[in-house]
Amino acid sequence: EQERKHVARELHDDIIQSLVGIKFHVYGLQDSQAIEINGEITQLKEQLGHLIGQTRRICRGLRPPALDLGLVPALRSLIHDTRSSSQLDMRLSVYGDQDQPLDEDMALSLFRFTQEALANVQKHADARSVTVRLEIGSDEVSLVVKDDGGGFVVPERLGNLMKKNHFGLVGLRERLDLVSGTLHIRSTLGQGTELEARVPRK
Repeated sequence: EQERKHVARELHDDIIQSLVGIKFHVYGLQDSQAIEINGEITQLKEQLGHLIGQTRRICRGLRPPALDLGLVPALRSLIHDTRSSSQLDMRLSVYGDQDQPLDEDMALSLFRFTQEALANVQKHADARSVTVRLEIGSDEVSLVVKDDGGGFVVPERLGNLMKKNHFGLVGLRERLDLVSGTLHIRSTLGQGTELEARVPRK
């Protein structure tokens, strides 16, 4: 995670700033050059804009800037980006005291949990809508990601999913283990899936 943070800041402070500088330089060239090359310059501007957008998405994926402001802003940013890149109807509900400072490891684990859960929905659930519910208590923080997709049969042992190459849920549990959290899975064929993370406050 520290390396993710370092790479994200390097991309933002160096690569993106350089690309933006080049883009403005190209804008200046278009104003001063002959009409016949303006078409090529316009194409170059579009390519630069696309590259800047891709690099910013990589930065947000590595370490979303909103995470430095807290878990709730980071979740809002994640849901906004996911909604923009998919056809999913997504909603976030937050309960409890949002101003309570959360341990950084806890906030990061819950953010990554949500990130992976939403990726699983997009890949496997065939869902139309997703709700994310965060509840901040004095002793525990819970986060629920619920979709209305096809659902699946939950095995008695989560490790059995690895035999079918379903590593995402196993990864979620392992990430929560790092902060003494627990993963609860509720799913029924044709009735969607609900993933719940519970993490004790330190």
